[in-house]
Amino acid sequence: MLNKSKNLVRLRLFQGENSHPTPYTPHPTPHTLPPPTNFFSRP
Repeated sequence: MLNKSKNLVRLRLFQGENSHPTPYTPHPTPHTLPPPTNFFSRP
């Protein structure tokens, strides 16, 4: 019975990670991405 609830919690956590981004993989932000001008105005 304990094993079954462990599997349910693990499955719930797995589904939660797939449904929304986790702090380990944040979306790219303007703070981490270089300015778009670097790609277009390169020497």
